[in-house]
Amino acid sequence: MAKERVQVQGLGGAVPGIQPTIQRAGQYSVGQRRAGRNKLMDLADALGQVNPVLQQYGALQQTQEKIGAEQAELVEEQNVIAELKKTKDIGGFSPLARYNRDRAYRDVLLKRAVNNNLIPQLEADTDDLLNLDAFKTRADFEGNLDQYMDKQWSSFTEQVGESAASSTAAKALWNTVSTPYKNKLSYRIVRARLWCST
Repeated sequence: MAKERVQVQGLGGAVPGIQPTIQRAGQYSVGQRRAGRNKLMDLADALGQVNPVLQQYGALQQTQEKIGAEQAELVEEQNVIAELKKTKDIGGFSPLARYNRDRAYRDVLLKRAVNNNLIPQLEADTDDLLNLDAFKTRADFEGNLDQYMDKQWSSFTEQVGESAASSTAAKALWNTVSTPYKNKLSYRIVRARLWCST
């Protein structure tokens, strides 16, 4: 014969943290003990609260960058070099993301200076650099071209100032302009002279 179930009460001290429960249809189970809090769980909760703040700061950085780029676009052509000389070393942390605004301002001005000053100068000097009578070998041509490019970079650095020219953006722009330009000239001179690759 089956014995009838009896509900037990008052076991609180015998098994701490575990309490019997009666569920639907008379089923009986024992609840699982809940894990205690530890420092890692507290850290995870704290980081979960920081993430929205970081997202908002990222949006602020993008907004500041747009503002800086828009301000640089408003500078008149004759004032671009003067504005670049005014830019100071840009770095560090700014709670209002001012760094991003200043960097975007400088970078847009650099791009404008390269497009409006440096590239036209390179194009104007192309015919002189391609003087076939001046070079006996490809090495002579390439040495002359390297000297010319170094001179152009030095001149550009003097124009815009050391701070702006030493930035990563200025170096990237220079590489973007100088490498294809040198390759184009090398191709044209080699094709015209039909030199070997010596």
